[in-house]
Amino acid sequence: GVSGALLIYVVISFTEYAYHRYVQHLDLNRVELFKLARRFFGIPAIASDFHVWHHRETLDDMNIDPLPKDAWPDVTVHRGTAATWSSFMKMSCIVMLPTYPLLCFLGWPGPLAIAAVLAATLLHLMAYNALHPQLHNLPNVSMMQGPPSLVFGDFQNSAFAQYLKTYHVLHHRSNARRNFNVCCPLFDHLLGTHMDAGLDLQPSKVGQA
Repeated sequence: GVSGALLIYVVISFTEYAYHRYVQHLDLNRVELFKLARRFFGIPAIASDFHVWHHRETLDDMNIDPLPKDAWPDVTVHRGTAATWSSFMKMSCIVMLPTYPLLCFLGWPGPLAIAAVLAATLLHLMAYNALHPQLHNLPNVSMMQGPPSLVFGDFQNSAFAQYLKTYHVLHHRSNARRNFNVCCPLFDHLLGTHMDAGLDLQPSKVGQA
């Protein structure tokens, strides 16, 4: 019961942290073991993608100053801020790999473990899609675009949602060096990359409201 739910939360928090920091922000390229593997096996460096472009066009007030169309030709209406159904499938597989055997070890039936991981991953991405696009003044995500934005229970205006939005603003204002978690802030605390909201940061870009 509770132990299984905590396990799922821990794995999702780690997945969110590791992917955001080491893949989307290319920190894996700075890891000495990965550098050694690249030299020994000829592995290419992690290349920048849409997430780097998202940071480049985000102002300190979280509004978007769009890049030229030719710089991002395949951009969607959410401009890299929303999880898609492809994101859901990929994240579900990643979360399932460590979580399924551990849940079974805790006594969970296999089908229940699978259903729980899929439901938790879906809920996580629905919360993400209710927070991240709106923080940048972009629209909610529809069912056709990806896991739909979590809007029931006035989640988007809840105290927890406001906390997470402030948490993510600091990620942008720290030049993407802090607050890598978005919806499940655990591993930032464990790994020392958490930033408090009270820290005075000097804006580098100023947008118009």
